[in-house]
Amino acid sequence: MNNRKTSIEGENLAVQVLEGEGYKILERNFRTRAGEIDIVAKDGRIYVFVEVRARANADFGHPGETVTPAKMYKLAGAAKQWLAAHGISNKPCRFDVVTVLNGRAQLIKGAFDMGDAARGAYAVHRRRG
Repeated sequence: MNNRKTSIEGENLAVQVLEGEGYKILERNFRTRAGEIDIVAKDGRIYVFVEVRARANADFGHPGETVTPAKMYKLAGAAKQWLAAHGISNKPCRFDVVTVLNGRAQLIKGAFDMGDAARGAYAVHRRRG
């Protein structure tokens, strides 16, 4: 399976998982100069920026390991731009990661937040279990 097909299927599966958890999908594939946000959603009153990492197999490691501090920083910048573009300020938000491996999705709620992205902290490795 090629990478683009794996990515598209992973995002579609992630949307199913998120909707099953009660999230409301607001936007997909929001692109800015800072980067791309795969999925923007709301979980109750919280705005959630979701990074989807999909791999067909674990030959090169777990997909969650690919969310680097640099990627987190880019996601935080893109999230700030999304919030500004929609006139949203002072609202709670968080970053979730959905990993997809061999067609199975795992939701990691609160994988990191804006402060983590600025500090380069990385909770996804610790939570991949």
